[in-house]
Amino acid sequence: MLNKLEKLRQFFINKEFVLVILGGTFFFSLKFLFMLLNDTIKFLPVTVAYLVCHAILFSISWVYHKSVSFHKHTKNQNGQFMRYTKVASLFKIADYFLVIGLTLTFNMQSFYAVIVASAIIFLIRFALLKSYVFR
Repeated sequence: MLNKLEKLRQFFINKEFVLVILGGTFFFSLKFLFMLLNDTIKFLPVTVAYLVCHAILFSISWVYHKSVSFHKHTKNQNGQFMRYTKVASLFKIADYFLVIGLTLTFNMQSFYAVIVASAIIFLIRFALLKSYVFR
């Protein structure tokens, strides 16, 4: 039992996790501010606004990972990048539908839904990226 707890601790408490938290915090802040602004000025419907938000964030993420993350891992760089693109797309879609579902089903303000969805998606995404993309 102790060995399993130690492996779990090592999986989450490391430099990679801290970097993912920093990047996640940056992207979460952008999503939150974008949706808060949209909710305040009522510029776009939540379904369109969050889609635009994800398109912008995905582009920023793609450029960053293509130029920084995948140059560290020169071995099988294209394979990792394709796995990253698949995983990132999957989580963008899941995040989108989770936020839209929370917003429409529970009549929740979209920026609150972003908080709930981001917390759920973050932990699942980190585990999948660590064990599938950057293995």
